[in-house]
Amino acid sequence: MKKSSKDISFLLVFSSLLYILEFSTAIDIINTTQIIRDGDTLVSYGGIFELGFFSPGNSKNRYLGTWYKKMPGRTVVWVANKETPIRSTSGILKIIEPGFLVIMDDSNNTIWSSNTSRVAQTPILQLLDSGNLVLREANDYNPDNFLWQSFDYLSYTFLPGVNFGWNYATDKNKTYYREDPIVKSVITRATLSQSGVAERWTWVEKIQDWVLYLSLPADNCDSYRLCGPYASCHIANSPACGCLDRFEPKDPKGWVREDWSSGCIRRTPLNCQKDDVFLKYSGVKLPDTQYLWFNENMTLEECKVTCLKNYSCMAYTQLNISREESGCLFWVGDLIDIRDLSSDGQDIYIRMDSSESGSHRRDLELPLFSLSTMSKATDNFSIYKKLGQDQTKSMLLDWSKHLQVLNGVARGLMYIHQDSLLRIVHRDLKASNILLDTDMNPMISDLGIARSFRGNETEDKTSRVVGTYGYMSPEYAVHGRFSMKFDAFSFGVIVLETVSGKRNSGFSSIDQHRNLLGHAWTLYKEGRSFELVDTYLHDSAYLSEVQRLIHIGLLCVQQCPDDRPSMNTVVVMLNNEGMFTASKSTWFF
Repeated sequence: MKKSSKDISFLLVFSSLLYILEFSTAIDIINTTQIIRDGDTLVSYGGIFELGFFSPGNSKNRYLGTWYKKMPGRTVVWVANKETPIRSTSGILKIIEPGFLVIMDDSNNTIWSSNTSRVAQTPILQLLDSGNLVLREANDYNPDNFLWQSFDYLSYTFLPGVNFGWNYATDKNKTYYREDPIVKSVITRATLSQSGVAERWTWVEKIQDWVLYLSLPADNCDSYRLCGPYASCHIANSPACGCLDRFEPKDPKGWVREDWSSGCIRRTPLNCQKDDVFLKYSGVKLPDTQYLWFNENMTLEECKVTCLKNYSCMAYTQLNISREESGCLFWVGDLIDIRDLSSDGQDIYIRMDSSESGSHRRDLELPLFSLSTMSKATDNFSIYKKLGQDQTKSMLLDWSKHLQVLNGVARGLMYIHQDSLLRIVHRDLKASNILLDTDMNPMISDLGIARSFRGNETEDKTSRVVGTYGYMSPEYAVHGRFSMKFDAFSFGVIVLETVSGKRNSGFSSIDQHRNLLGHAWTLYKEGRSFELVDTYLHDSAYLSEVQRLIHIGLLCVQQCPDDRPSMNTVVVMLNNEGMFTASKSTWFF
């Protein structure tokens, strides 16, 4: 069907009218005579951002916000009345005298206000292509003279060019950090969640979606207060948290469970004296700045004197890192959120008791005894009065007491391996870490380098081998691998030391040049295990019990971890006289 020229002309005119109508409604500025009703919008000059009323998701509440105009969906970047939503579609936005921006409902109630403090002559509201909603004088384009701007009142989204921080001159949120757009064709934004996770997103036109570019925290050390007060986080260490030098864990048991929230305390408490000292800690990220005081004109020495006079001041540093010893910054209260940054960190001076100073001298009382007093006390230096070699040794620790102690240690290890909330490997079990009470009940101490396992974890590895040689399992000493069988090996060494009365470290048999483990293995193979027994135990020991205990010890020090019994099995073997599997070769140091 042919169309007449009259019809075509009508279509052209109608299309032009639609275009003009659409263009005319896409305004980016309003003045005091205009209002934005629910359903109307402001559109930035380049058509990048749009301002209007909206409802998030399935909510019926109405909010005034800014979003990207040309993108599918609605990515909101700023909200005005996020704390005071409107319950209907009656909201309006307008400028009132003497230069306030307000949102009102149908009852003429003010829902939200910009609360500007300056009087304007001819105020206008404009939505910029940066996404910034600004209230300014009609003929003043200088950003420094804006009456109000949305970039000073952020939500959870940050756009290029946004300002955030604190302006100490005006006592208002203002520019402290500024992210200027580098490539204007790239659309990017940053978000901050309520859990403290910051993410940077980039719009990819090809897939019509936002793509995550960067996420912070990048590692555990970026987590706020992870290590508690006076502790520092170093991501390369295991565990990552550690007390600052001259500090110690406030809750050692919590640290064993990898709960560092209680942090650390000074090993020498402060007495708030005028002779307190400040120790320098270098290469750190400065602590949280919530409670601090600053002075831009002080020198570093003046800062120290001021901090020393204030007993609430716990640390100080220079304020201006670009100029040496310029400005003063000091912290009131505990220091939290410290991180090791060995190459890029700063120096901080922390208040300590004067006894922690290297130059401090403390008077010590040294008791003196005359030769006649010592001769009388030792029965003229009799060898039978030598510590550990008098008759009290055999009376105090007979065979039954030895078995009681070993059984208690085995049960203690079984508990931390399988019955405690977190399964723990001690990693430094030795005779000096076993304490006895008045009833000879043992207690395992010094969990300073213990490690815990979660869930189905059974083994771990470290590049930093610590502990005591002579008690280390071979797989740990050589490869850094450790598991519950590490403690089983250490327990086996203690068993053989208990039976023989000799230390594994430094022991060497005269004929074979073996250590204690090798010597015990040789005697066991040759059926001469009784020769290993300490002479002080001969009167109270039964041959079968001695051989059984030596057999248990040799099972625990086998070279392969899988061959060693668990501590649960060891407890069973210590309390039963059944047959055991044959021991394989031991590890020789």
